[in-house]
Amino acid sequence: MGSATKRINKELADLTKDPPTSCSAGPIQDDLFHWQSTIMGPRRKHIFRLHTRVVGAQKDSPYEGGIFFLNIHFPTDYPFKPPKVLPAVALAL
Repeated sequence: MGSATKRINKELADLTKDPPTSCSAGPIQDDLFHWQSTIMGPRRKHIFRLHTRVVGAQKDSPYEGGIFFLNIHFPTDYPFKPPKVLPAVALAL
């Protein structure tokens, strides 16, 4: 097993063990070097009033409520070369 394969397997195991809350990623079928990722755009937080200050307000974002898909291609000399990350579909903002 090459060093890129070992590193990608370790990162996949880390993602599986402790998955992030607003995104996911993993290999497409059996190709360890080709992944798909999903990223959830921000959600508007509830606004709480504490005396006269507004607490917990989030600025508006063009990405709010969006779901974004990415294709990730790892090179064979990863982690010494970065992966290529491309949108899975054309994004219109």
